[in-house]
Amino acid sequence: MMIHRYWRIALLAPVLGFLLGAVVFGLVNLAGAGGASAAQRLGGVLERRVGT
Repeated sequence: MMIHRYWRIALLAPVLGFLLGAVVFGLVNLAGAGGASAAQRLGGVLERRVGT
């Protein structure tokens, strides 16, 4: 009975959680401290992940 009632929320919650997490990750990395190394910024993280 509960699955029938809350299936929409169960499908939507992981998507919203991922999107909110990505937004927070971006804000933290882009608005980081001025003295942070390049590896701690978004570009450095992406560069290390992609390998370019």
